[in-house]
Amino acid sequence: MPDDVNPTGRTTTQSDTEAADLEQREPEGQRTQAAPENHTRVLREQVRLLDLAHDAIILRDPQDAILSWNHGAEELYGWTKDEALGKCSHTLLHTQFPQPLEAIEAEVLRTGYWEGELIQVRQDGAPLVVDSRWTMSQEEHTSPVAIMEINSDITIHKHVERSRRLLAEAGQALAASLDPTTQLASIAQVVVPLLADWCVVYIAQEGQSIHPVAVAHADPQKKALADDLRRRHPPTSDVPRGVAKVLRTGQPEFYPETSDELLAAIARDAKELEIAQSLGLKSVMIVPLATRGHTLGALTLVVSGESGRQYTADDLVLAEELAQRAALAVGNAQLYTQTKQLNAELEERVSQRTAEVLEANAQLQASQAQLLRLAHHEQTAREEERSRLARELHDELGQNLTGLKMDLAWLQEHIDPTQKDLLQRFEAMFSLLDATIRNVRRIATELRPGVLDDLGLLAAMEWLLQEFEKRTAIRCQLTSNVEKVALDADGTTVLFRILQEALTNVARHAGATQVEVSLDQGQDTIRLQVQDNGRGILESEVDGSKSYGLLGMRERVQLRSGEFNIRGTPDQGTEVVIRLPLNHKDG
Repeated sequence: MPDDVNPTGRTTTQSDTEAADLEQREPEGQRTQAAPENHTRVLREQVRLLDLAHDAIILRDPQDAILSWNHGAEELYGWTKDEALGKCSHTLLHTQFPQPLEAIEAEVLRTGYWEGELIQVRQDGAPLVVDSRWTMSQEEHTSPVAIMEINSDITIHKHVERSRRLLAEAGQALAASLDPTTQLASIAQVVVPLLADWCVVYIAQEGQSIHPVAVAHADPQKKALADDLRRRHPPTSDVPRGVAKVLRTGQPEFYPETSDELLAAIARDAKELEIAQSLGLKSVMIVPLATRGHTLGALTLVVSGESGRQYTADDLVLAEELAQRAALAVGNAQLYTQTKQLNAELEERVSQRTAEVLEANAQLQASQAQLLRLAHHEQTAREEERSRLARELHDELGQNLTGLKMDLAWLQEHIDPTQKDLLQRFEAMFSLLDATIRNVRRIATELRPGVLDDLGLLAAMEWLLQEFEKRTAIRCQLTSNVEKVALDADGTTVLFRILQEALTNVARHAGATQVEVSLDQGQDTIRLQVQDNGRGILESEVDGSKSYGLLGMRERVQLRSGEFNIRGTPDQGTEVVIRLPLNHKDG
């Protein structure tokens, strides 16, 4: 309507009209004779200023009837001034108080002021959270004239605050366990009552039915009804709405306001509808628990009519964020569990394989020990056989040959000296017999030199080097700090045979002109070193499959639990070092 012009010539605004209305609404008994004009002027000025404010400012009388409704209130709540004036503000806005209204009014009467948070509803049904401040207006020594209510919209702030708190508590709950079931149960407890009055978490495993893993309800009595509904009517994959559809599509379902018609359409029978209605479902969200392109389950969130809350699009965004974090945590927990199981299986396989390898190694070691014992037995038997053959050759065959030589000498003395041909035959027989005796002695010595058994290792080594030098013209030198070799007969045989084999290799392969041999005895070991100045053995020759002499040397040393080392330097020679323990015991 166009503004009117008052008798003073000033345009009459909406605020002036409101002030006049306020003046008319004042009870006659509460006006004082001294200052009615002052009071009206003050009210008019206040209303004019309040209309400029962005906050919703409501002036109501002691009976809660709205006296003033500024532009900020129109913007915040959606009702115009004409629609709001005269209405009971608490009824119009469906106000929910943090404490009984009587207690708030008593505080206002006592102190003249009250401040707190209220939950109210816009004309379009959207819930609001406002920071409300009440101030009582009254003349001196009179009853209250009006209550001024200033409401600031903090819905977004409260939503952000609640979202942060919810996500923080959810993060702590998810991080507290690596068990998926425990994590989801914790989420249900966090959600109620911050975001929902009732929460059910469903999981669907491949090839299995949908089943709940966590249920929480703000009202224990209602929880029993919810459990009954869940037991009687579990979700199935063929239902066109609800949890089953969310699991199939991976998309949320949002019902900001439920109705009996909607519940009847969803319910599968009358009993399910009855229980759903008794639960007082007002607003429902079902969001998928999805991660890595796979839907693990669904989170069902419900608020009842008793709580006065109603879900908005912002709540859906928050629920989806919460579900995404929960799904990621559950997915990680499942991966951890799977990894743990795989590690356990791997460890079991490794343990089993290790046991098999250990058993195989034990069998191999037992086989090697058996082979070593067999080799030692063969070495011993061979040395004993050589000793026996050497003795038989030296004693029996040597004695027989000596007797035969004596008989030939007797025959030679008793034949006719004129038989020249016969005497020549005797001379040839004597030469052949002497050569045979020398060969028998040589063979017997090579089989088992008597000096080794009679005079010991050091003397046998000196004899062997002298014979080697005579035969090959390679200079030989022996040094030793040993006065008495503290080895048994088998040990001395091992060292002698190794020296014998080393000299054979020098003669065949080294191209050397000199050989130095040393024998040193310590407290626990005895050391034999053979060094030539030949071409130097190659690494391929050391490890060659046809190096039978070296293999025999290694085997002899191994049988005595000793150490065998051979090293060649090109054009400088080959070094062979053997260490044997003095206290070796046959195994």
